[in-house]
Amino acid sequence: MSSTPSPPLPWFFAFLPTPHPQTNNDGVIALLVALHLCIAALITPCTPGWKLFRAGIIVPVAMYLYWYCAWSALKPNHEEHWGVAAGCCWSIVRALELLVLYPAEENVYRVTPQADGDFVREPIPPPWTKAKLYWAYSLWWSNRGIGWNYSCTLPPSSTRHPFSRTSSRKAFLLNRGRHYILWIAFVDLVRAYMALGPGAAFFDGRPGVAPSYDSLSMVEKAVYSLCVCVRIMWSIEKTFTGGSLLLVAMGGVLGWEGEMWSPWGYPPLFGSIQELWLHPGLATVWSRTWHQLYRRWLYVFGWLTIGEKLLGLPHSGQSARPPPPHVTPSGAITPTGENADSSSSKVNSAGRASPTHLLPTDPLSSSKISKSSVGTRSSNRSTAMLSNFIKSLIVFALCGWMHDQASYALLHRIASPGDKVNWVDALGTIPFFVAQPFAIAVETFIKRQWRKVKSRQYPGGTPDWLVFWERLVGFAATWWWLGWSARWFVVGLTRAGVWRMGEDELPSWTLFGGLIWGKWEV
Repeated sequence: MSSTPSPPLPWFFAFLPTPHPQTNNDGVIALLVALHLCIAALITPCTPGWKLFRAGIIVPVAMYLYWYCAWSALKPNHEEHWGVAAGCCWSIVRALELLVLYPAEENVYRVTPQADGDFVREPIPPPWTKAKLYWAYSLWWSNRGIGWNYSCTLPPSSTRHPFSRTSSRKAFLLNRGRHYILWIAFVDLVRAYMALGPGAAFFDGRPGVAPSYDSLSMVEKAVYSLCVCVRIMWSIEKTFTGGSLLLVAMGGVLGWEGEMWSPWGYPPLFGSIQELWLHPGLATVWSRTWHQLYRRWLYVFGWLTIGEKLLGLPHSGQSARPPPPHVTPSGAITPTGENADSSSSKVNSAGRASPTHLLPTDPLSSSKISKSSVGTRSSNRSTAMLSNFIKSLIVFALCGWMHDQASYALLHRIASPGDKVNWVDALGTIPFFVAQPFAIAVETFIKRQWRKVKSRQYPGGTPDWLVFWERLVGFAATWWWLGWSARWFVVGLTRAGVWRMGEDELPSWTLFGGLIWGKWEV
């Protein structure tokens, strides 16, 4: 018998890298290639032909590379695998937003403050230029939209020194450097406690071995929930703060300015406890205190695309594209000049509540209201509240899905050969997120009724002693709800094995593990 000859290989195969066993570097390369494909696509003209090129070629390739990076089992540990999968999900929806559904050149732009308090819309650089390249990098990096028209709502502490536009780089680097070192020390303590402390079996999350959440004491539930919260915060903080230290220092050395290179572009991710005390409530937690890194895509895909465009719910909140001329901006800074493309369009930050306050809590303003309009106003308010509630539910559900798809990817990594992983096994955190709009709705109703009672009892203003008790009750209720509902989040992540030591995972050095438990590696 004669064997069939193998077909000759194409000539360019000789220039390809030699095949090798898969390593973690392959995932890193895939991530970098996907990122720069998206950046390169943003440099092109925003014309119909190039839009088709972006949507038909660039985005599918980038999505595949992000998917490969998220699902590749070659990560240093389970926690990083889960975090990378969540980050790649964000990158995919970011690419869909800026390159397909809401082209960046038509929907986002930088704003520059003026001495009189107004803002000027910066022109978008021409395609195929170095300026457009810098613009694209900055846009992709600006998750929270600092310096852009989609900037998130920031607490007061995030706009003060050393995070203001007049702050020096030295002050910022010293402040954030101390912050970073304290975080490293605290997380090392928490990490050692989770691996070596009395709750080690619970955090390992192995079925049949880990104790159930309901069997824990109240103190154990509080401590374990705090540990999970710290680890989640650090997974975001280490990249954000570490990157800000590097980029702000580079900006000083190279003489570069802008939100990517200056202190004002990196306000703290999390608000202070003091600000939550002054304005207690779940609306404050989710719109100001907690990080707003995913706010943009959740609004664009959940609130706007699914809620308003697909379900046909009434429009409310910030629009994904600039409003028509002379329309008052809503939350974010939007142009008000006659020509939306004018580089000198004056804009301001006035307008109605930001969509990050997913349920409006302030009464509608009106100069004169006739008795005949009271019923209509009440009906409109009820309709708006229901519409906003549905859109809020969609937004929080999407946020839960993003977390649980990362758990799904991780479960595939740790599953034994032949084991089947179902989506149901990964749906651990979504109940936590879906429950939040219901709690916010109850909170909004209680606050509104209380304001009515208070306005009748104290028409001249709220006395100081009552303000204190309002804050105390609101602060306690906020933390009680977060602590109680955290069970779904904590159980969902531990059951997925986020902090379980993998068989292929190497232990890392720990200071507090050695000092307290006598074990220097966990």
